[in-house]
Amino acid sequence: MSRGRDKHFVGYHNFGKMEADRGNEEDEADEPAAPEWGFMTKKSPDQFIGGIVWRITGEGQPRQYFLDGWFVV
Repeated sequence: MSRGRDKHFVGYHNFGKMEADRGNEEDEADEPAAPEWGFMTKKSPDQFIGGIVWRITGEGQPRQYFLDGWFVV
């Protein structure tokens, strides 16, 4: 398996949905709080180790998209 910075991934951040979900956290005190910055995925995290994730954010109506950041896993 190839690991390292030669692997790139795109993660989409839906700003409106995340803000709405954060608003519900107070109502769900028994559940652990979401991390301040990260992604949720159903994929195995092993494939991301050492790779670069580019974070794309969509906001507003009509939706506007922009590069919001990147990080190495």
